[in-house]
Amino acid sequence: MAKTYANPIPAPAWEDADGNYSNAGYDKRCAQYRADTLAYIKSTLGGKGKYAGRVISFQVADGYAQYMLWTLTKWIHLDEVDGYRASDATIRGTRSTDVVAMIEGQDSLRKLFASKA
Repeated sequence: MAKTYANPIPAPAWEDADGNYSNAGYDKRCAQYRADTLAYIKSTLGGKGKYAGRVISFQVADGYAQYMLWTLTKWIHLDEVDGYRASDATIRGTRSTDVVAMIEGQDSLRKLFASKA
């Protein structure tokens, strides 16, 4: 049975410093947000497992609820884009074997669509 935790790292701002929005700017802030969350998991929470820092996601409405793994059953919410959260039933019903299968599936898709250049 999995459990989620709030992320103490502030969510990335939508706007650039000049008050406008750009995809590149937001993507850069999200990358920094994930790096800071990973550092928090590894240093403060002592996340050391093989899957610590990997991201899993669940389809919600028109987007995804995303979580960074602390352990296979402890996840930190990533408040990016719409900040969706998976339902409590989905989270409670997700076993560690399900998480491993999700990660292996992601890795297989990345490998399948990797550039052959």
